[in-house]
Amino acid sequence: MSAEVRNPGLGIASVFIPCEVLRDYFFPVPLVDDRASRPTLYDVLRMSQNVSPAELRVAYKLRDLELTSSGAARTEHVALERAFDILAQPELRACYNSLLADPEAPAVFPYGGFGSLLVAGERSRDGPTFFARRILGFLPDRRQRHLHVPLRRCDFYDDSALCRDVRRKLEFWLDPAALHTVWNSTWNQWKHLAGAKIEVDATFVQSGKYRKRRGEWELVTWETALPSRLRVTLPKDFQQRVDEARQTYHRIGQYSRSLDQVRLALGHRAIERADLQKMCSDLHIPGDFDVVQISWGP
Repeated sequence: MSAEVRNPGLGIASVFIPCEVLRDYFFPVPLVDDRASRPTLYDVLRMSQNVSPAELRVAYKLRDLELTSSGAARTEHVALERAFDILAQPELRACYNSLLADPEAPAVFPYGGFGSLLVAGERSRDGPTFFARRILGFLPDRRQRHLHVPLRRCDFYDDSALCRDVRRKLEFWLDPAALHTVWNSTWNQWKHLAGAKIEVDATFVQSGKYRKRRGEWELVTWETALPSRLRVTLPKDFQQRVDEARQTYHRIGQYSRSLDQVRLALGHRAIERADLQKMCSDLHIPGDFDVVQISWGP
């Protein structure tokens, strides 16, 4: 890959970093019969490759406590945190698993590579390009943020959830151990009815990808939370709101045919709230059904 230099004080405009250089620094892959001297990231966390995201976080916390109680060197804490930040991000974990299967597979720069980079190598003959042979150090651009994110901004999968805030241009991944609750993909059906917000305290790094738009490659940037620096706090009534939202969704489904008739009527003329409530009563929809909660979208 080629990295752009923001402050070309040495007359260097870009740094070319081969995939094997990225692999050796960010994604340690043991060579044949070299597992003892160069453990995998899973070995650092003392977990197997098929571990779930929640199990991965629990393993990270337990291992961090072990290192703290034993007075381990800071380098061990840094290695543990780096291993977790790679494996807890689905895209980076998929990249690492590919490298474990084939060390010659392409490697990506974690989180887009925004930050300060120190490399060793040689300069091109014409001057503006530097060919990196080894990464000596990398420090990403970081920013601490404290915010509240509505539950409806999260896309729930079976073992993880991706939360995006388009206005703030940031995202972060959650697992059941981070959210302190268990979910499944059915939460996507009624999450907009919950009205709950989760409190997030995290360290975000700038990230980005090139996407092709109108025939041209465009850099799209946002911020991504580091999994190791993510703290989530739920409101005291979170479980109550979840239960009420799930119940409301099932009630809407129970009276879906009647609601279709209401929707059809609203599509032809405006109806006062009192008339709408009477229409719902005629269709045998219970009186305690809050018509304001109905989404009239398809």
